[in-house]
Amino acid sequence: MKKFGLKLSSLHFRYDVDKLHYFWEEGKIGEKLKKNLIKDVKIAKKYGFKCVVVHLFGKYSEIGEQRLLEVLDVCDKLNIPLAVENINDKETFVKTFEKIKHDMLKFCYDSGHGNIFDKDFDYLKEYQDKLICLHLHDNNGLKDHHTITKYSGSIDWKKIAKILAEKPDISLDYEILQRSENIQENPKIFLEEVYEQATNLEKLIELYQKNGWSDEISSKKEK
Repeated sequence: MKKFGLKLSSLHFRYDVDKLHYFWEEGKIGEKLKKNLIKDVKIAKKYGFKCVVVHLFGKYSEIGEQRLLEVLDVCDKLNIPLAVENINDKETFVKTFEKIKHDMLKFCYDSGHGNIFDKDFDYLKEYQDKLICLHLHDNNGLKDHHTITKYSGSIDWKKIAKILAEKPDISLDYEILQRSENIQENPKIFLEEVYEQATNLEKLIELYQKNGWSDEISSKKEK
């Protein structure tokens, strides 16, 4: 990574989507999920990641809460935060932050998920004080494309930029897949386009930081 001038950001928890609900239930599978999450926290510490991102899905329970507290205890000792990502389970997400007050419990905002699931709930605005990392990508508001605005874009990036302007130290991390039939470019060109979009977002954030929150001001600057 150093060879290419790249820095490690967040490490994503390894998971099988069909087994995530077991984290909140009694049994060996739930315990294994907890142990794997602790392993990932240790891996993040070893290799220099700044946090571990986790999907929490299932019916919230005291069993799962206790498991999370055990994980967070390890996070605290290693100084590696645990970032809960917004997915398609608002109830568990909200309840987790209501029930567990811990300095190591943070938030990973996924812009693509926010554009599809629970559109009436602004995760980024409501939990910006817990925000530590990003999964940025765009879609048509219906399907999780994990692409950029050029190919399938309906996200209001100005709205996101306004909030990110208050988070000067956060990395603009993109979580992209080159899988759409509309994308014909080779991987190198596609990555250049991702970089261009990230650069444009960075410039927009800087405009809001410099000029305040007026859409009128940002529009004039963009022209």
